[in-house]
Amino acid sequence: CVPLSRSGGRRDCGRSGLRGERSETRRFCVRSGRLSRARARREGQMERLVAQLQRMKALEESEANLVTNILEKMPESARFSVLVSDLLHAKGRPTSLGSPAVALARWEDHEDDEGNFVAERIGAILPKSSNNVVGALEAAGGYILGKGNVSELGVGAAAGSAVYGFVHRLDNGGEMVGSEAALAAAVSGDVVDLGVGVERRTSLLGPASRLGVCAFAPTRERYPMNSALTVAPSVSSIGMVAKTVKTLEEMHQAIVAELGSEPPEVLESVRAAAMATESLGDNVKGPYDKVLQAAEAAGISFAVQDASLPPMEDLDEIHRGMLSTEFRASLSAFLAENVPFLDVDTVLARAADDDVKDCPEADEALAQDLRRKIVGHVEALDTFWSGLGADVLIGPASERLLSQCSLL
Repeated sequence: CVPLSRSGGRRDCGRSGLRGERSETRRFCVRSGRLSRARARREGQMERLVAQLQRMKALEESEANLVTNILEKMPESARFSVLVSDLLHAKGRPTSLGSPAVALARWEDHEDDEGNFVAERIGAILPKSSNNVVGALEAAGGYILGKGNVSELGVGAAAGSAVYGFVHRLDNGGEMVGSEAALAAAVSGDVVDLGVGVERRTSLLGPASRLGVCAFAPTRERYPMNSALTVAPSVSSIGMVAKTVKTLEEMHQAIVAELGSEPPEVLESVRAAAMATESLGDNVKGPYDKVLQAAEAAGISFAVQDASLPPMEDLDEIHRGMLSTEFRASLSAFLAENVPFLDVDTVLARAADDDVKDCPEADEALAQDLRRKIVGHVEALDTFWSGLGADVLIGPASERLLSQCSLL
């Protein structure tokens, strides 16, 4: 840095300018030095950014080649591709639950029931059967492309885990939030046609709404929850993600047909209710009004224009409480069935996520109190729907609205 004094004379950084202008020159020297350091810092940032963009491009090309190779292996008989959550069993596809302990479980040498020697294996659970919903989709022509990353044991809102990394958007590389975000990211990026995972407090619905794709989580227990780890069964269900509502409808029909469930009632006409808009910000109200206008243009009649959800129990408390009271029992049952040589304490001790490590012991008194609150919550929603006089409630996909309705 060779600054100029106020008089224009050149001086080295360590020297003053002309007599009487020492302070001015020093100020110029410091200021110029800061500019030089800032410029160097910016240049360094630009170099790192260019290098990062080059790595991203190489990664995108690698991922594109990987996806192409996987898609080329799809049999011609397959009608659609499916990505299954790592919390669900898919026959022959490893299940790790996003847990380091489960992913690196060591299976010792032993003999099976017929006396055949079985070699040692290190790796995640390799299920011999699929969750019933996954199996129904396979029977309907679905091809399982792979498993979707989840937060460790399905706890917390992290999009991924230390086992297989974290999920990013495929369009701009941005970070995702939600334990089942991989499903929405893959569907929105046209990697798969359908994603199947566990919905708990918008873990599946939330990422789908942020990426502009469609998600469906039916009434709890409408779909069988076998061969799945649900850390809070009382507030969990299996759901799906797809590009369009039509695809979700077709998949749902295929599932209920395969499982022999009662098909849903088909309405000849739909009476809708619209959520009140007085509390919405302009960034939400504008798009929401366009949705209502499109619904009216499609012939949907609105029985109610300003519906408001009734006051209900604190959903945050319910979800946190059910997680703490049901988590250990649910995990223990899953481990006993799939990896009996692992216990809950071992899995939690090896956890990489602090939310998992800090999960408290079960409290039966708290569990009973929370179940009572859930019953009250559902009764309040039931009364709300009965008095609404509508078949469907249309509202902005806020986390509060999705959470309030998820317990149904």
